[in-house]
Amino acid sequence: MYNVRGRFASIILAAMMVAAFVFVAHSPFVGSTAAASCPSSSTLKIGMFGGAPNSFNMLTALPLSGTGSANIMFNYLYPNPTSAGVLDYNDSVIDWYSTNANYTRWTFNIKPGLKWSNGQPVTSQDILNTYSQSFALNASVDFVNAGAEISSIQKLNSSAVVFNLNKSDAHFGERVGSNIFTTVMPQSFISQGSTFDGFGVVDVGTGPYVADDYAPGTPQAIFLRNPYYHPYPQACALQINYYESDSQIPSYIQSDSISLGPVPTASVASLLQNPNIHIIDQKGMMRDMLLYNVSKYPYNMTAFRQALAYGINQTAIADIAYNGYAEPGWASQGGVPVTTTAWYSPHQTIYSYNMSEALRLLSTIGITKNSSGHLTYPNGTEITLTIWYDDTFGGNSVAMGIAQSDLQALGFNVVLNAVDLGTLISDSYANAHDINSAMIYFKSLGSIPGYAWTSAIPSYQIDSPVAAPPTWEGPPGSVAQAEYESNLSAVDATNNPTELYHFLANIQALNAANLPMIVLSYSDVVWAYNSQGWTHWPSTLMLLPNVVNQSALAQITPVSATSPPPSPTTSSTSPTTSPASSSTSAPAVVTSTTAPSSTNYTLIVAVAVIVVIVIIAGVVLLMRRR
Repeated sequence: MYNVRGRFASIILAAMMVAAFVFVAHSPFVGSTAAASCPSSSTLKIGMFGGAPNSFNMLTALPLSGTGSANIMFNYLYPNPTSAGVLDYNDSVIDWYSTNANYTRWTFNIKPGLKWSNGQPVTSQDILNTYSQSFALNASVDFVNAGAEISSIQKLNSSAVVFNLNKSDAHFGERVGSNIFTTVMPQSFISQGSTFDGFGVVDVGTGPYVADDYAPGTPQAIFLRNPYYHPYPQACALQINYYESDSQIPSYIQSDSISLGPVPTASVASLLQNPNIHIIDQKGMMRDMLLYNVSKYPYNMTAFRQALAYGINQTAIADIAYNGYAEPGWASQGGVPVTTTAWYSPHQTIYSYNMSEALRLLSTIGITKNSSGHLTYPNGTEITLTIWYDDTFGGNSVAMGIAQSDLQALGFNVVLNAVDLGTLISDSYANAHDINSAMIYFKSLGSIPGYAWTSAIPSYQIDSPVAAPPTWEGPPGSVAQAEYESNLSAVDATNNPTELYHFLANIQALNAANLPMIVLSYSDVVWAYNSQGWTHWPSTLMLLPNVVNQSALAQITPVSATSPPPSPTTSSTSPTTSPASSSTSAPAVVTSTTAPSSTNYTLIVAVAVIVVIVIIAGVVLLMRRR
């Protein structure tokens, strides 16, 4: 298995050198005559947070706004999973995929009639160009190390592509899909190099809207309708305003300056007092984690970690810190939320709030109260717990206040340290202030519970941006760690849903019993919209915290619209790419021209990164930078 901790650390160092982008104004930005021709009533105004995008290239995009914007423009190779574990092909470039028996040969077939926004067909050559040394497999951006695994890539025909691997990989599709790696890009983009940001040009995409000559650092961008996208986009254009924080967005929705955007849960009640404002509540998308090093005392004692889980009122955190827009973590310490119905296993330790059980567990490892009522180590030293946390989200401070109060009620001394996300990450890698001997609280936008594979991998390889401990389940050489590695190897070796559920259930049981981290809650992603000028709002808009459901976005319709203009029925059939070899690496592997039996296996979408005052890249880890 690969990991990206080294790449992550280097990204952080580079990102910390990027100056903070300060939101100044939202003056109209028009990049072309086509943009100017879209009336305001037919231009959907959207808010995103994380500052101005640094790139529309999924290989290099850092802020939430950059990856979110790219996900509107481009489609994925491998389908993304819903929380029910079903693969959604709507926003993928393919209509089927298949593998051979040992997962060394993967075939992907492009949807019939799929076109770029300029009317040219998407072909198998576009996949070869994307997964080439000139782009995604270039060593400077290939952080999943896909190039080392691919022996060759070949075209079967104009729509089908075969990836031949030099090793068995049952999860190659998830590995090279856009939720971790990249989207399928046009040759006009690829020809600019693997780190091209897509700015200053009229981009070509397969998504419902495509950026119109975006200027770097501008707090607003115009996205024009892709006339070849299906279903046909109903808004003439999108105007995306980029904010630093989600706390800035509610007032703009309230005034109808923007019609749609993500909002803090604390603002929902006041927003809903306006009869024109409604919310789209996506359940349990973010994992809110209390992290520590399981190899350091006292966190190396399982009973100590279990006492912490029993001693924090996780229901109160969900109800108070997140205003009820969260699932308490006590029933899902295995790492998969209850809302992920395909993979959640109920056969795991349940940590209801129980101070008596917490104190009993502490007593089994010699931790008792002194005459002052303070908990002490066996040598009589009073215990002080230090928690560092990211203060980007307002709910984090409230959650940590509840945790501090609960742990102090048990008898611990508790010190809270709030810092911005960039500082939290850099301090962790430098172990500044001995932070890795303390606890870290982090709200993740990067988990993908819809994939069994990503749910099985340690959090620090998926959605935890801080320095990784040496092991996951317990001290090196422990029985729990050995059992975990055995089950993880079994997950790596199969794509069979029944087998995956079995091994992932074992991992959930191990995680819940040994608590390599404590999930305090699985909080919702809440978007609010003002319906004054728009209709046909979807019930679900996001596939992941910052990955927009493209087909849902396309159906939002201006109230002023009578009937939508017809989508084009004819287009140029000229190739999108220049002639090239059908294999991206030697030696070529001779393969059949018929696809193996399909293993269309169920799951859906992509990941998360967050940038607050400082644009930091690593929050996305293995799960890309989204």
